[in-house]
Amino acid sequence: MTAPFVAGLGSHHGDDRAGWMVLDRLRQLGYPNDRMAQLRHPIDLLDVMEVDQPVVICDACVGTGSIG
Repeated sequence: MTAPFVAGLGSHHGDDRAGWMVLDRLRQLGYPNDRMAQLRHPIDLLDVMEVDQPVVICDACVGTGSIG
């Protein structure tokens, strides 16, 4: 099984970098760079992933529930 495609959603602004920071850490750990994409909008995922491919999406939001 191939490694899942990992999409980090975010921007250059403060806490909105969380998804991109996950990709930075994965790169440090040796995750294949061709299995990741730094995206600004969720719709951009359609341009970078393949059909029938497992995908992990990393994003952050402020919620009212507990973390997790």
